[in-house]
Amino acid sequence: MEFFCLKKSKYCFALLFSLFFSLIPQIEANDSLTFATHTKPPFSLFLQEILQEALKPYNKNVNVIEMPGRRVIQQVNNDMVVGDAARVGDFKTISNDDTSNYIRVNEPVASTNIVMITHESLQFDVVSWHELNKGSVAYLSGSKRLRKKVDEDNRVPVSTSIQALEMLARNRVRAVVMYEAIALDLISQHSLLLEKLLVHQQKIDSFDLFTYIHKDHAELVPLLEKALRKIKHNGAYQKISDKYHFSMPKLSSEN
Repeated sequence: MEFFCLKKSKYCFALLFSLFFSLIPQIEANDSLTFATHTKPPFSLFLQEILQEALKPYNKNVNVIEMPGRRVIQQVNNDMVVGDAARVGDFKTISNDDTSNYIRVNEPVASTNIVMITHESLQFDVVSWHELNKGSVAYLSGSKRLRKKVDEDNRVPVSTSIQALEMLARNRVRAVVMYEAIALDLISQHSLLLEKLLVHQQKIDSFDLFTYIHKDHAELVPLLEKALRKIKHNGAYQKISDKYHFSMPKLSSEN
């Protein structure tokens, strides 16, 4: 009887041991990755879909959470999130905060165009930063790239893009500068507000954005580079970018 119990006990232990290790791949397969971003909808929603689509074949569940720019850096540096969803390519150089824990994913996650918005009555031949800086300019606070290009005396940072357009409509600023995709999204939602405003078709600037990963998760860098290239090739990226009015960035090998 004791021998039987011992054999039964060993059998039960072996069964539990086997079940435990059989669950490990499933736990890994449902691995959740959280990125932070200083961007707001629709851009943050676009990033969520792109990163999720890219990492779907690897059974990664992606979350992108929004917060102020400096807090994003703190969260990444403290390894509270796996990475920063989208920053400019030279972010580590231009940032005033410590980014020593940041590793860049060298395949662009997004490409964005910058447009100038004015009253339609304001006419000029060439859209440029020089033309933009002839008066006060409203822009979304937290965007280091835009802030850098707007002269200090002309800067009017705002908390939301619609607030910038409302200020322009009321003649409180001469111009607005923002991402083209955000401008197109707002036009579709607030046509009456924007009926006297003009989004200039000529782009004032265009640049790629990159995801940055905390150095303790460096193994994700080549994985994400490969995954982003794949969805650009198979058409999945284009489908999502069309939905949000973004342009597809070039592959890194083509830059």
